[in-house]
Amino acid sequence: MPLLIAFTGLWLGIRGGTFSELRPSVIKKNGLRRLDKNGFSALCTALAGTVGTGNIVGVAVALYFGGPGALLWMWVSAVTGMAVKYSEAYLASKYRGGPMFYISRGLGSGFSHLAGVFAAAAAVASLAVGNAAQVGAIAETAADLFGDSAGIRAICGLAVAVFLIISMKTETRGKTLNYLVPFMAAFYLFGCAAVIAKNSAALPAAFADILKGSLRPEAIAWGFRRGIASNEAGVGSSPIAHAENRGASPRQEGALGVVETAVDTLVISTFTGLMLLSCGTAENPALWPSRALSSVFGGSARIFTAVSLTLFAFSSVLSWSFYGEKAFEYLFGSRRIKLYRIAFVAAAGLSAFLSLESAVAVSDLMCALMALPNIAALILLAPSICAELHAYRLRGQETP
Repeated sequence: MPLLIAFTGLWLGIRGGTFSELRPSVIKKNGLRRLDKNGFSALCTALAGTVGTGNIVGVAVALYFGGPGALLWMWVSAVTGMAVKYSEAYLASKYRGGPMFYISRGLGSGFSHLAGVFAAAAAVASLAVGNAAQVGAIAETAADLFGDSAGIRAICGLAVAVFLIISMKTETRGKTLNYLVPFMAAFYLFGCAAVIAKNSAALPAAFADILKGSLRPEAIAWGFRRGIASNEAGVGSSPIAHAENRGASPRQEGALGVVETAVDTLVISTFTGLMLLSCGTAENPALWPSRALSSVFGGSARIFTAVSLTLFAFSSVLSWSFYGEKAFEYLFGSRRIKLYRIAFVAAAGLSAFLSLESAVAVSDLMCALMALPNIAALILLAPSICAELHAYRLRGQETP
């Protein structure tokens, strides 16, 4: 799947003409300068879904099994992922909906069954990757701090369920993410920056190790795997958020999709990687971040890591609840959305007791089932994206 998504990014960049849209000057002109309240809200929702535990523990796993060179291939995966995310956000804005809409409307009614497959997979995935896996990570973190017991897990599950009940209204959820996402990113990056600054003397050796180990097969494999898993390019989740920015043109929203990938992989994952490499290796990848942070925060490092993981995980839960609602609404209509919300809250409460390995396995399967119809649509619609972008450039304007 990572290889398929990487080649899709190359195809979209070349055949879809999106590589020319990835230049910083173009992104600044089309995306950041035109960012308004609705665009910021859509960007925060998309970032909440992509920025998660994979940016901390996932990076540690990639460097542990793939070596320092894996970080270079995470950067490469970000470039191909940007081309994919640009196309996803572009089409979501154009057809006013997530992949199920640009599949059915862009490819025609003959592909409506493919849109249904995506929506069904997204609804189930929201209960797994966006719920069970995230709540399980929160419960595991709490168990590591306070002792693994049924009471601790029950408190975690109940707390997430209560916060979900409060935040599940669309307006409340959006406002929560607008404040939560910038705060959690700044909080975590501050910790990473402090560690990197203290161990700055080790950075030249770390960059040398990244270059030396970049051609190892395991570095390529783990770098791509964790990079794609982190930014979720090709899965088709974040276009559901980008479609909510009704006032933007497709080209503007595509630029925000690139910003989302850059923040996730090129900023947050890079800070994690440099923090880890500047502190040497560890025997356990799951404990590596805490060990690195302890060089600055001492005994409070476990608490800092736990708070960061909890914020990242809960923001993902909020974002994926929105994705699942939209997929469920596509399949069954808006009148039955309360049934989905009840199921999502109940799943959050029970997920603290489920096996994290099982939740991750189901998540991977559902993400693959989401990615396949989404990638097929992106490839088939690439020529139309290329033609429209060419027309934009000829006219020198943002919309046809």
